[in-house]
Amino acid sequence: MLIFISYQLQAIFNTLYAYFLHIKARVYSKHDQHEQAIKYIYSALAIKPNKTVLAVNLISELNIVNRPKEAISFAEQWLAQGHTSSAYFWNHKGIAHSKLGQHEQDVNCHRAALDLEPNDEIFAGNLIQALYDADRAKEAISFAEEWLAEGNKAGAHFWNSKGIAYYGLWQHKLQSAICFHKALSVEPDDSNAAGNLIGELYPDEAISFAEEWLLNPRHTPNADFLNTKGIAHHRLKQYHQSVECFSAALALESRNEVYASNLILALGESNLFQEAISFAETWLTQGNTPTAYFWSEKGLAHSSLKQHEKGIECLHIALSLEPNNARYVADLIQVLHKASLAQEAISFAETWLAQGNTPNSDVWNEKAIAHEQLAQYDQTIACFYQALALEPNNADFADELMRVFNQTKRSQEAFNFADEWLAQGHTPNAYFNEQLAKAQEQLGGKPTVVSCF
Repeated sequence: MLIFISYQLQAIFNTLYAYFLHIKARVYSKHDQHEQAIKYIYSALAIKPNKTVLAVNLISELNIVNRPKEAISFAEQWLAQGHTSSAYFWNHKGIAHSKLGQHEQDVNCHRAALDLEPNDEIFAGNLIQALYDADRAKEAISFAEEWLAEGNKAGAHFWNSKGIAYYGLWQHKLQSAICFHKALSVEPDDSNAAGNLIGELYPDEAISFAEEWLLNPRHTPNADFLNTKGIAHHRLKQYHQSVECFSAALALESRNEVYASNLILALGESNLFQEAISFAETWLTQGNTPTAYFWSEKGLAHSSLKQHEKGIECLHIALSLEPNNARYVADLIQVLHKASLAQEAISFAETWLAQGNTPNSDVWNEKAIAHEQLAQYDQTIACFYQALALEPNNADFADELMRVFNQTKRSQEAFNFADEWLAQGHTPNAYFNEQLAKAQEQLGGKPTVVSCF
């Protein structure tokens, strides 16, 4: 009898101690000391391994500190031991898969969460997001509409997720904005929905909405809101304001590589190239992980200060991370020809093209400039034609082609191109008209000016 009582007392003690450890973990988590929280949850699970709430909180904390592999490994081992899962368990496991880009597993987990709690709008919103991330935007929207048709009540998170799903269907930009408006009608303070709405509006409308939203003292912008506002300013060439926005976003999420890259870009557009480089190098010393975009913008900043060797080095790093990215290829070709390494630029471009990569118009444009530096005018003209094949209405490419025709005394070719390009309904600018007039003069005819209007 005494042994039984002792066993019971030990069990009670263990339960209370596990509860104490869990409370301690929650306190650490509340104060953003997530590693300490993880340590105490593991200790609590050693005592109460079948406690679902402990498993859920551990997976959640591991996600917060960006250890999704450990979260998934723990979750799968825990399930293999026959423990009973919950909707929250599957939700957090799905988030871990999402962090690793395992979108199909993410979808499966959020479906499992909804099987247990089918009316939960958070789980429904997360499934919509998972389907969108898995390139199944139509399915995401169909699910959302079916879920609403069942009489479920949608909150801000649901509408925000449905709006994001419309991103995958470019023809439905208006529906996306409508969803974000609905999210804000439910939760006017929701900075996620507000930031997403900014991204869907025209830049001037986006900034007006953002500044009006910020006037409300209850509205607190998150980093994504500030980043999106910065992009809107950037599109209007309001570079000083974009620098302020990207800096504010980084003040909230200092390790975010997209915000850091955007700040380097905006500083460069403001001709603050040294500031861009200084920021980038400081950010790197803090142990942050840069993306190809980060290295590309840093490289362009170096190039603008004629630090060509460093610029080339940065662009090579960018391409080591994303070797098929035409944008960074164009940037490297540009940096090389700016460094008077036109032949190296051409050789690199031709090797990259021979590997079956798909160029954009900027690759052809920069390659054309490199050929022109070497007086290889036939190749220059061919590259500008390739650029225009991808962007036929690009007046800058048309201007450059007309200029090279005139420079090389190919006035008849200039006329032929101009006739064809204008017949396609493209609008010439003043420079194009000047080049057309020069071509006519070279042919001994009276200049004919095509209206810019």
